[in-house]
Amino acid sequence: MPITEQEQQIILSAITASANEPVDQNNPLTAEERVIEKVTQFNAMLNENSKVVKKLRALNGQDGTELKHIAGVVLGVYREASSTRGIVVLKTEPHERWNPRGIEIARTERMDSSGLGLKLSRQLRELVGHKVVLTVEVRMAKEYKVRVVSHYSVVGRDEYFSSQQGFAEAQQISRQEFQRVTEQKSLGR
Repeated sequence: MPITEQEQQIILSAITASANEPVDQNNPLTAEERVIEKVTQFNAMLNENSKVVKKLRALNGQDGTELKHIAGVVLGVYREASSTRGIVVLKTEPHERWNPRGIEIARTERMDSSGLGLKLSRQLRELVGHKVVLTVEVRMAKEYKVRVVSHYSVVGRDEYFSSQQGFAEAQQISRQEFQRVTEQKSLGR
């Protein structure tokens, strides 16, 4: 049976991926075996039930996931003890009806079961005082919705919140918001 175009793409991607890996003298695999290892990994990722396919479909809205974009200044990132998620506190433009305080909260993936959640929390923590645009997935958690960060783009430093006074204010606001959010969660709101 002739090779399909999809199979050819998988094999070529595996060759590229294995060729870009650093040479490890302790690795007994031949070049062909390294390609076979990558083909196996790629094939598993192409399964319709794989985490990779599910995430791609969520980001494309194919599974009904609602995506939102939130622009604001990162005030702080905290670890929520009950869920081990990073809680990201943003200062946004206040809106009289929807957001009078101008504070938005988003969460990362869990940090205990996903290296992505820990990596994202650390990256956003380094961006305190910076303007960002978060892409969030809106998910149901018990009876309320939460926003889970999928991606972020850095717009630049915020002059006020990058200053010493602004940074101190950012820390104070974000700590208060983190406490407020965790208290609401413990009360089941």
